[in-house]
Amino acid sequence: MPALFVNSFGSLRMQPPTGGGQTDGDIAFSKAEAYFNQNKIADALDWMQRAVKLKNVHAMYRLCIEHYSGGDLVLIINYNAALEYCEEAGNSGSQPAMYMAGLIFFKQQNYSKAYDWYLRGFNEKYADAISGLASLYLNGYFVSKNISTARNFYESAAEGCLEYMNDIEILDGCRKGRDKTSIPSHGRCEKQVKDILLGIHSCEATTIKDFTKYKGNKCSIDALNNLGRIYQDPRGGFRDLSTALLWYARGAELCDPASMTSIGLLFEQDEDNIPGIRRDEEKARNWYKSGENDPAANYHLARLYEKRLTTKSIKLKSECVKVLDLYRKAARAGFHDAQKRLLHGGKCR
Repeated sequence: MPALFVNSFGSLRMQPPTGGGQTDGDIAFSKAEAYFNQNKIADALDWMQRAVKLKNVHAMYRLCIEHYSGGDLVLIINYNAALEYCEEAGNSGSQPAMYMAGLIFFKQQNYSKAYDWYLRGFNEKYADAISGLASLYLNGYFVSKNISTARNFYESAAEGCLEYMNDIEILDGCRKGRDKTSIPSHGRCEKQVKDILLGIHSCEATTIKDFTKYKGNKCSIDALNNLGRIYQDPRGGFRDLSTALLWYARGAELCDPASMTSIGLLFEQDEDNIPGIRRDEEKARNWYKSGENDPAANYHLARLYEKRLTTKSIKLKSECVKVLDLYRKAARAGFHDAQKRLLHGGKCR
């Protein structure tokens, strides 16, 4: 996919209904989940499909995710099948399914359809859908490119993240005025910035189980990293590297692999005008390791490992195996630079 700024797929699993008043579809879905937890995959898939026929929106969405990610129920990624279930669930009122339908159309470069589904999610105030809409404006897909509009949408999608972080007191006073969701000034966030410079990234927020009520619905993790990218990009008119670092810091606090990768790149590239940021490949490598679920992190980590290889170490096949495994992992996830590296070769041919 050609887009530079895109949404990443997160875990958005809907819980089975509980309590009284269950429909036949609810019961079928609960049976499917029970069989899945017992590792009886064939029975689980059978009951999940029955639940879909009984118009259970949880089952529709679950099969959407399964086909999108090649999950345990289906094993093979099938975007067309995923779309069928996502659109059915979205038409039944599932907000996560509206976002997922938009995301799949985005990946297929059907941007008009992506816009339609993101807009439906936007109208429901679903944060990930708002972030998806921002990605269209940022790249100029189907709509006129407008970085200011994209930034506004991303900030809206990030409001719930800031609200959540404020509630569990990990922003450390990064506020100005009375508005909980205002953009902080660099000077009021010294501890957060200091922690980033020291490489402290505990992801403490995700240890709080209530975060599941925010993620996707109220808080789009992708928006945090993409706001950082907007403020880092010298071409968009919003260049402010201190603010970029703060948005990346927030993403890292919430365990966003893409934000961790972005921080790693800051240390590797030695950006000017960020107090305390100096070229430090060890810190960059540690951040890439922390962001291992991001294809870009695997690519950059492989690149750094390959850079350090000498003629002597190349003869140690284990070193090249590590490098190639990381490139392959990134390539399988669709990271084009990794695919090109494997195609054209490097030190580890």
